[in-house]
Amino acid sequence: MPILYSSAIALQLAKHCQQPAIELARLITEHFSQAAIAQNLPGNPPLAGVSFGLRNFTVKLEPSGWLYFELIPQGLADWLQCMTYHSTPQLQQSVEGVGQKLSPVVAPQKSSKVNQGHIFDPLTVQYAHARCCALLRLAREQGLLAEEPVHINSLTPSAIASPAIPWSNPQSELRLVHPAEQSLIFALIDTVDELQSLLAAAIALPLDPRGHCMVERLVAVLAKAFLSFYDACRFWGDVQQSDQALVQARLGLVLATQPLLQVLIQEVLGLVAPTEL
Repeated sequence: MPILYSSAIALQLAKHCQQPAIELARLITEHFSQAAIAQNLPGNPPLAGVSFGLRNFTVKLEPSGWLYFELIPQGLADWLQCMTYHSTPQLQQSVEGVGQKLSPVVAPQKSSKVNQGHIFDPLTVQYAHARCCALLRLAREQGLLAEEPVHINSLTPSAIASPAIPWSNPQSELRLVHPAEQSLIFALIDTVDELQSLLAAAIALPLDPRGHCMVERLVAVLAKAFLSFYDACRFWGDVQQSDQALVQARLGLVLATQPLLQVLIQEVLGLVAPTEL
C-alpha cells in the first residue's frame, strides 16, 4: 500500500531563485538523502522517543521538477507505532489548536445539519469510539495488551517507552494487508495530515463553519473506516490461535484509532466520547 506525497516546492522556488526547477529539485533531493542518512548514524537517537523521520521516506525526482516522497514499509510500521501508544506532541498541538479556533463557531450547530448538504451523525462516531474501548478492554482481560496507552491529551515531549506491536512479518512486510485494514490506515493518515493543514490555516485566519464541517467529515470517515474494519477483520477464535501476531497488529490499529477519535469528539466537536456501548 504505497503512501505517496507529492511536492511542487522546487517549481515554486524557481520563480524566486531564478534557477531551473530541476536543479533546485536535485539539490533538495540530495539534501533530503544526506539528512536521512545522518538520522541513521549511531549516536543520533530519535527525537522525543519517536522513531520516525526522514529515514522512513524515499524521494523520487521527476524531470518536471516535481518531488515524490514515499513512505517505506518500515516507515509505516514506525508511524503506526508512534500513533499506537504515544502520538507526537505536534499532533496534540494540532488537535488543541483546531479545537480552540473552532470552538467559538461550533456551539450553535453541534450535531446538526451543516451547509453544503453535509449531515453529521454523532451517534455513529460515538459508537465507533465505544466499540474501540470495548475491544481494548477485552484484549487486556485476555492478556493481548500489556498496559494502558498514553492518551493524546496527556502527552509530554519526553521519551515514552511502549510495547512494540508486531506490525511487520519476518520479511519486513506489513502484516495488515486486508482491504479494510489498509482503508483504516489510510483514514488515520488522512486525519492526521488534514489536522496539520487545518492548524496551519487556523494560524493565519480564524476558521469559519466550513472548518467545523471538515472536522465532522474527518471524524465521520475515520469512524466509518474503523467500523468497516471491525466488521471485516476477526480478533478472536481461530485467528487468535493461528496468528496471534496478526491479532496484535489489528489491536494496534484499534489503539491508534481510539485516542484520535476521543480527542476529536471531545476536544474539537465538544461531544461525549462514551467508553461503553
